[in-house]
This record gives sequence, C-alpha cells and structure tokens, in this order.
Amino acid sequence: NKTLTPPPGITLIYPTAPILLHPADIPGFDPSTSDSRAPTDGGKKDDSTDEYIGLDKGLATIRDAIRSAGGVDGVIGFSQGGCAAALVASLLEPDRPSAFESHRASHPDANPLAYPSGWAELQKEFGQLKFAVSYSGFYAPGDRYAAFYEPKISTKVLNVIGSLDSVVGEDRSKGLVERCVGGEGRVVMHPGGHFVPVGKEMAGVVVGFIRGCIEGEKADEESVEDMEVPF
Repeated sequence: NKTLTPPPGITLIYPTAPILLHPADIPGFDPSTSDSRAPTDGGKKDDSTDEYIGLDKGLATIRDAIRSAGGVDGVIGFSQGGCAAALVASLLEPDRPSAFESHRASHPDANPLAYPSGWAELQKEFGQLKFAVSYSGFYAPGDRYAAFYEPKISTKVLNVIGSLDSVVGEDRSKGLVERCVGGEGRVVMHPGGHFVPVGKEMAGVVVGFIRGCIEGEKADEESVEDMEVPF
C-alpha cells in the first residue's frame, strides 16, 4: 500500500515475538491456510487468573529492539500488539517506575508486576515515545497490571477500533482509551471487524496523527471530529 510505504529517512522495525505458538493456542486457527512460518506471540493470557504468561519475555524483546535501533519515535500494534504498544508507551514515561513502586507498596496481596528491568535505562537514554497507535487493542485488566495505567498514559495514543470487532469487545478497547490522557479525542472507529484497515482515507488519518506527533503540531488539540474519517 503506497500510503503506508515509509518515505526516505523513515525506518520500520518488526520485532519477532519470542514465544512459539501451537495451533491450540490460536483462536480460529486453520492449518490449511497457514504458511511455513511458525506463529509467535509476545505473551499468552491465562483466562483463569488474567495473567499474561511470558509478558516479561515479550517486553524484553521489544526493549532490546528499541535499543538496537538506537531509539524509536513510536510504536504501532494490532490486537495483542495494540495492548503491548500502550504498555511500551507507558514504560518509557519518566515517572512510571515510581508508579510501579507505589502500586506494589499499596497492593501487596495483588502480586503486582514489578517495573521491568532495563526500561529505566532505556528511558533515560532515549526518552519518552512521541506516539503510539493501537489497532483493535485493549488494556490488561487486574491489579497486577494497574501501574501501567495509573496514572494514565500521557504519551499520545491513537486507538483505531472496528465497530464490528467480535474478537476484542468494544468495552475492552474503550477501557484502554479511558486509561490514556486525552484518549477520547484520539479514537477512530472503522466499519469493520478485527483487522487493520488500510484504505486510503483510514491510513491517511493514522499518517496524519503520526506526522502531527513527529512534527510537533497541535495534535493533542485535534479530536477525531476534525479528521476526515469514513464513519
């Protein structure tokens, strides 16, 4: 898609998730349509406990990719990757380590997650992200992950949500929106399901958002009502 082709000077990085998935781990998996590449994941959710198994490995992979690249301006993710994009944006905010410490002290019985290793050094070296884009993303529920969202994520996060998404419920996606500063003004709904919309108009909205964040325009004052979006 020409609209999504990066212009000269822009590099896109695609980290490979560290966890090998088995067919039984993938809802709706159809072996007849798969290719020779083994599917991977950044973490698997235990529905009985709401714990994301392997999240530490997934975040470490992203951390190392950012360091190897010499820093990045932003992150983009789809579905579980959309959730991860918000987590990464949160971890690279300067006051997030203290939020994790406070939450662990006030919720000792919730087995809260500790601030992941290596991220404080990464934040000091490269600073906060300029943007994040979450397609069909959601928030990680439960007290274990609350420090990612309390206080709210201050990084500019654009949430792209499918009105017919039957995989990620709208309440879960809206839950992520509510946990981002100014989130309500950075939501784009598309008339589809659980996929990344790549039509010219929709891609233009995302590109415009990213350009505004990178160029330092007043993107934080622009709501979705000001954008040309095919609702």
